Amino acid sequence: MSNRRYILVLIAMLTLALFVALACGPEAVEGDPPGEPEDPPEEEPTDPAGDPDPGDIDHHLPGEITGSEEPDGPDRREGTIAIEGMEEPMNYIRHHLPSMGLVFYVPEDLEVRIAPNGEEDLLKIHSVFGGNFREDVYLSIRLGPDAEIIEEAVQEVSAEYAQAGYEIDETTEGAPEWAVAHLVFEAPGDTHYVGSASFGNAGARPLSIVRHMPVEFGDGASARFDAVLDSMQWYFPDH
Repeated sequence: MSNRRYILVLIAMLTLALFVALACGPEAVEGDPPGEPEDPPEEEPTDPAGDPDPGDIDHHLPGEITGSEEPDGPDRREGTIAIEGMEEPMNYIRHHLPSMGLVFYVPEDLEVRIAPNGEEDLLKIHSVFGGNFREDVYLSIRLGPDAEIIEEAVQEVSAEYAQAGYEIDETTEGAPEWAVAHLVFEAPGDTHYVGSASFGNAGARPLSIVRHMPVEFGDGASARFDAVLDSMQWYFPDH
């Protein structure tokens, strides 16, 4: 083969190789052009059933719920009270506890003692019939912290009175309509004590209401305690 022919064949082979290389090169990649970010991944849908807003929780309370502001009312008012089927005149004194969102009226022969304790609110209303203070005749009202549940409040009260020697029974008989749990207890002895505990909630806060008295105080004390509970007005500023 002459040098000229050899050179022509070599040129033809190089030209063919170049053509094949161009024809078989990488294909264009479909999608986003180079240098641009990819579409972000779709977010997982959030679960709509999370912790409920306190304002959406059902309340179980004595008395009535009045709204978001302290209800108006006189500092004192005249009324009556039914004892053994007879209506008797009675003067009532207004009390307001902002930390509980609560306004209520108390017969003038009862004494209110407030005992705040950290995140809970506690008050006791004692008998002072005839001017005599009775430590063992009381209506106890406790509003616990948000972190506590009603079942814990029931266990706490039950354990307290069981330790003191009371016979305790959980029952719906005699329970107020608003209560979600109810206990009755008694301690026979030289002084025969009787009582009950009713449980509800103000939003996320558990409510415990305990009545306690010697059995002979039943008519007079129970009627007065009923009057206190019926007068209760609850309000919730945050909702």
